[in-house]
Amino acid sequence: MQTDGSLDGLLRCSEHDCPMLRIGNQYECVIERVDAHLGGKRVKDILPDSQETPFELAFEDGHTLPLLCPDCGRSLHVSHQNEDQVLNEVTGLYLVGLAYVEPEEERPGLALIFSRDPNADLENPTTSTQEIVLHLDSARRLTCPDEHTRFARSIRNVRPRRRGARKSRR
Repeated sequence: MQTDGSLDGLLRCSEHDCPMLRIGNQYECVIERVDAHLGGKRVKDILPDSQETPFELAFEDGHTLPLLCPDCGRSLHVSHQNEDQVLNEVTGLYLVGLAYVEPEEERPGLALIFSRDPNADLENPTTSTQEIVLHLDSARRLTCPDEHTRFARSIRNVRPRRRGARKSRR
């Protein structure tokens, strides 16, 4: 890992030449984070957006990835009329590749490459793939099934405070 310029303080992964994201108390490479959690996994569903949450890809193993617009960082701009079309295009695809989109080309972002074949050869020009570019915060906000389980366990183990004994009338 190396620092990319002393003024901006941005940490970059020396292997992938992409930003490092602060996750909890440590820094993780954007590419390595997404690949470790989602690489080769199959999309099961797309969860609709609401006022509080963006669209999310739901993977078969329980991971979710918010679909954040690479320009504004909010929910990807999909009209409600096109939600079913997007769902049909994405469901069943495997995440087979990742790339960092350099800021000189467009806004910086994370390109996700999907295919119907989990073993797709990205070097073969005839391989059919679909690509989507997302805001880097999508990688920061991906969720793991383990995190959901830990959260659910911690909620279950919390005991409500007792506010005092109730008096019964006779």
